[in-house]
Amino acid sequence: MARIVPVRTRNACRAQGKIDTCGILAAPIPFRPSARFFRVPLDQDSTKYRPLANCRSNDRFEKADLYFSADRRLEPESIRLVYYHIAPYRIWFDRVDHGISIGVPPSSYDKTRGYKRMSRVFFIGLDAAEPSLITQWMSDGHLPNMLKLKKKGSYFPIGSKNDHLVGLPWPTFYTGKNPGNHGAYHYLQWDPQKMKSARIDRPWLPLNPFWRYFDSNGPRAIVLDIPLTPTLEAFHGIEINGWATHEVLVPQGAQPRQTLDWIKKTIGPAPGFAERYGNFGSRDRLVIRDRLVSMTRQASRLAKNLMVHESWDLFLVVFSATHRGGHQLWRAEPCAERGPDDSLLLDVYKACDLAVGELTSQMSPNTTILLGSLHGMGINHSRTEILPDMIEKIITDKAGRKARQKPGRISLIKNFIPSKIRHEIKRRMPQTLQDTLTVFWRMGGVDWQHSPVISLLGDYDGYLRINLKGRESAGIIEPGCQFDEWIQKTIDGLHSFVDRDSGQPVVLDVLQHKDLNMNGACMDFFPDLIVEWQKTPACNHREIVSPIYGAVPWPTPGLNPEGRTGNHRSQGFLIACGAQFSKNEVLPPVGIVDLAPTIIEILGCPKPKDMEGSIIFQGRPVKEKL
Repeated sequence: MARIVPVRTRNACRAQGKIDTCGILAAPIPFRPSARFFRVPLDQDSTKYRPLANCRSNDRFEKADLYFSADRRLEPESIRLVYYHIAPYRIWFDRVDHGISIGVPPSSYDKTRGYKRMSRVFFIGLDAAEPSLITQWMSDGHLPNMLKLKKKGSYFPIGSKNDHLVGLPWPTFYTGKNPGNHGAYHYLQWDPQKMKSARIDRPWLPLNPFWRYFDSNGPRAIVLDIPLTPTLEAFHGIEINGWATHEVLVPQGAQPRQTLDWIKKTIGPAPGFAERYGNFGSRDRLVIRDRLVSMTRQASRLAKNLMVHESWDLFLVVFSATHRGGHQLWRAEPCAERGPDDSLLLDVYKACDLAVGELTSQMSPNTTILLGSLHGMGINHSRTEILPDMIEKIITDKAGRKARQKPGRISLIKNFIPSKIRHEIKRRMPQTLQDTLTVFWRMGGVDWQHSPVISLLGDYDGYLRINLKGRESAGIIEPGCQFDEWIQKTIDGLHSFVDRDSGQPVVLDVLQHKDLNMNGACMDFFPDLIVEWQKTPACNHREIVSPIYGAVPWPTPGLNPEGRTGNHRSQGFLIACGAQFSKNEVLPPVGIVDLAPTIIEILGCPKPKDMEGSIIFQGRPVKEKL
């Protein structure tokens, strides 16, 4: 006889050690006549189910596990997805190893939780997935599951508050604040008091993920691999960080801590791997493709296990393979704007599409599904690798004194040791030593007393900061006229550099702090100048020259120095399926900052006072689910 264990019985068994951390029965439990439960007898062929008449609609079960006696064991292969409606709940059955997991969504108002709930929310992020590729490959039939969601829901282009700070999207998403009020734009940011770049975290910056506001009376959240989140803290739910993603602020971890032990036992070791730098051949790119596809499958398997075995109101999962694939699987040879290597990057996108299909097929009808990327990817235009050398040329004074105490020493070491070897050594180090070495290659040996302009770490556009008195602890430039003079000298100097062969400028524009169109309490953390490069492939250079400041050699003529053939773009997309959204409609762009308040509104929770942004369906009629 099949038996469904109610929540309170399951919790009692967990206390006795009979249920593991994710709610799966570790041992059979005795039948308790006093416990309310559903009986689901099986038909003879073990493929259909029918409920007994004694099921009562006021029996509330968030989650339970169906098991079979030894003499009536059901073969997992014969289980199908079957729906029953027991007003006002909908119960769904799903195959899980040797049993069937059953979940029952709460009613629209839950007295025990004290909040009015509109819908559960399932958010799937495809980190840095390029919207133009998604659109093209959906129309070509390569991404059928994403296309199915698009036809069922609304499509929104996503734009960033500022196109030039590529580290903004995820902190903006999870804080629900505009960049000026959270201050994060790169994982290693300049600390003016310590005069060095350091990994961002709380309390340095106000990085407060919105799901950590939830207490035991609010929604329960499951969070998997959201990039660039701060140190883990206890909250009402489960959060796993750095399991299958490379964009992390803190080492891999989970909250509660024992979750990682369960994952290792159930799913296996973390599939995430450090990015390999350097220029690769076709065989290397095949290996990268295979690892990214495998990583996506493992992440999907983990998400499905958590989704089925844990009760949740909000589920957030991000697949990072589209990000790494965009960096390293764009066409590299010949060095021209030919777009992605379709045969490799498409395989990565297909793996993500398969994961989307597997996860969304498990959703109950009242779940709002959000699928999207916060920014995109395209051909690599970045010349950031040579920006420190360009700045060193500009700030050299009339006496020939340079900012570096040992001119050229670090550049000589970098050129002598191949990039692949440097990064292979670095990735085996602890995170703190990795950060130290990264900063050393870019900023080591600087004499701050002769450095009026500081070249900061950046991945796409270049970031510069004036060494200002009263702001930097070792500042040498006076505010006012002297500050303005160095701003203008730097801008003019950067515009003087051109490609030796073509004569084309390498800098498209240099934006000042005031051009960022942002306000907030954290504006002092941002660069004073942002260097926007020409929209041409960076790898075409042999040498960059200036009639005023001389020549700067390109480190790897005909190739990208770090092996990144693709780099960030500011535009993303969102596909939203739910009662609040119309079907198969393309709507005006929304901002990243609008996503968190929208999710919170769908959950039926009050919006935190410090959260900005608008609800993207506000003012639109809410359709009832049939």
